[in-house]
Amino acid sequence: MAAQVALALLGITYNINPADHITVTRPGLVSIPDMSSIQLDKSLISGTRRPDLDVSQDENARRYMANTFGQSTLAMFWTSIDEAPKPGKFNDARDPIFFSNITDNLPVIYTYYFYESSPQDADYVASVATNRTISAWSDCKEYKVVAGGDGLSANITVLWEDNEPISWELPSAKGPDQVMYIHDPELDAGDTWAVIYAFEASIKEPWFYRCNTTIGSVTNAVIKEHEVSANVTRYAAAAIALQGYGSSAGDLTNNTKFTQWQSYPSQSMFGYPYNGTASMRGATASLFAIGTVVAVAGANDGLEVHGMTPMRSITLEIASWTTLYLILGLTVGLQLFFSVAAVVIANTVQLRGHSHLAMAALLRESLDGLGSAAQVASGKQVAAMMGDKTRLRYERRGKGRGYHVMVS
Repeated sequence: MAAQVALALLGITYNINPADHITVTRPGLVSIPDMSSIQLDKSLISGTRRPDLDVSQDENARRYMANTFGQSTLAMFWTSIDEAPKPGKFNDARDPIFFSNITDNLPVIYTYYFYESSPQDADYVASVATNRTISAWSDCKEYKVVAGGDGLSANITVLWEDNEPISWELPSAKGPDQVMYIHDPELDAGDTWAVIYAFEASIKEPWFYRCNTTIGSVTNAVIKEHEVSANVTRYAAAAIALQGYGSSAGDLTNNTKFTQWQSYPSQSMFGYPYNGTASMRGATASLFAIGTVVAVAGANDGLEVHGMTPMRSITLEIASWTTLYLILGLTVGLQLFFSVAAVVIANTVQLRGHSHLAMAALLRESLDGLGSAAQVASGKQVAAMMGDKTRLRYERRGKGRGYHVMVS
């Protein structure tokens, strides 16, 4: 009974609830973002266009969208790579979206973990983290601006390698207290990298930077659909400098060969002056690039592929480990105590057989004083021979000699 009460008390120490942090998965269909391109139909209204303008307009539209997506990084939350999600963790809007890896003397690396969701026709819908990641980083070098640093001139003079002064023509004079990012998509770009120039305009301390921003391949990708296409990475790498529509003033075709540039005020995250700290300027470009990839993953349509389908799960939550240990300890301790006590008491009792021969052997000593007649007398005759004052005692005879029937 006590054991049953103890087991019943265990029920107050734990709760069984639906899993809300991490779940189990099994092989099956999942929905993942289509990362084959920046899907224009998500944000642009299509209409009748001249066929000869389709290519240039689409390319500039993707540049425009890449920059727009990148600016959404301002609303994103990130933290250290040490807090990266484990596979199977639920997608929670309160969690960090991507993660930074800061190592001394190396560029800051920003990493995004992809998520998989239940297929559209699933009874249970959830989105969980995977072990697939994509990262962005930038290698930057700073150069001192010795003329035109206030941003009011069409040209600036920069002390290039070996302090050689060179003249640089700006696409626009935007004045001081701003940072202009410049990119030439014809000369300074690849499928996964882009060279970006940044002019930090200032009356007191102007600087110029050259950054090579790279977006790595997807780690732990198993199928083709897991990869991020060059149609995404080539735009994301240079996104902070892309302008798209409006970058080719005076040309109705929006020619894609024109230099792309964007300017951000010093009061904003992307225009903050770092006064020659190349690593921070590179981190800003990388941040913009990974934010673009994240936004594309969230905006694009999904694909159903084979993966690890999230399952409905439960969690066992222990409300008080102290109470649990106390109940278990008392239960085991009392059971042990009663078991030992039972063994000790049992060892003090001599058990004999229940046969007639065993009973005769037990009573034989009590008849020794009655003579040989008692051996053939009936029970009543034996009692009469013993007398009314005779008492039989069942007691131990000497230490270790067992129990016997004694006559007194």
